[in-house]
Amino acid sequence: MSSGEDDGDDMDDGEDIDRLQNTEWCQCDNCNNMDTVAESVCCREIPAVTRTMEEDGVHSCIIDHPGFRSGCLDIWVLRIAYDGYRQHYGHLQQEGNE
Repeated sequence: MSSGEDDGDDMDDGEDIDRLQNTEWCQCDNCNNMDTVAESVCCREIPAVTRTMEEDGVHSCIIDHPGFRSGCLDIWVLRIAYDGYRQHYGHLQQEGNE
């Protein structure tokens, strides 16, 4: 797809368009404004994440989970995860680099 073409992804679900330009939908008080509706999701809205938080005694936000920093923000962990993904699925296609 050439730059400037609209594939409709930024509109996502029409009923959730009100999530853009605000964080009123945020339940953890740590969410930021995102560019798309698909990205505008609070950690407290994802059942598997909420279950993990509750199992480990975290009641506010996933960023407060003891494993978050080492599992999600460590560059070496991310590189290993990406290498595993790439071996299984191939390279990620970045928009504009197709």
